[in-house]
Amino acid sequence: MKRRTLLAGATASALAGGVVFSDGIVEFARADARDAVSLDVDPGVLSPDAPEATATVRNNALVPVRANLAAWRVLHEGEFVVPEKWVQPLHELAPGESHDYTVRLGGEPTQTGYSDATVRLGDVDPGEYAFRLDVGVGEDSRTLEARFRVESDGGSSEDV
Repeated sequence: MKRRTLLAGATASALAGGVVFSDGIVEFARADARDAVSLDVDPGVLSPDAPEATATVRNNALVPVRANLAAWRVLHEGEFVVPEKWVQPLHELAPGESHDYTVRLGGEPTQTGYSDATVRLGDVDPGEYAFRLDVGVGEDSRTLEARFRVESDGGSSEDV
């Protein structure tokens, strides 16, 4: 229903001789982006038998969003796990665009975050983790978070 309102407003302006978005339509589109940008980790459980997942940030909104795609963070019990630092390029995700990260157990932990790198967690304890990324729309920004679990050999961990 929201999208019909936006399209109707844009169409009416276009018929009048040019596309002019009113402040209300622009604010609507920004509000849509605050709710429509998502971050997911699939599958939601990593283990030595299945050590890899994909974290995906997706812009399902009507307007572009900005993010430093290299400034992701992985936390465990509120403490940073990786990376220690990240590079500073600003990226833009167009409407409908997404970006994937590969999250992997084992190996040397990722020390510097890059947008196109595999996120290596190293040898971590079982429990609940969070993959985080900040995104911005207009003057507003928000932190997206996707939770996932790390389990030890042989099943789920009771230590969370």
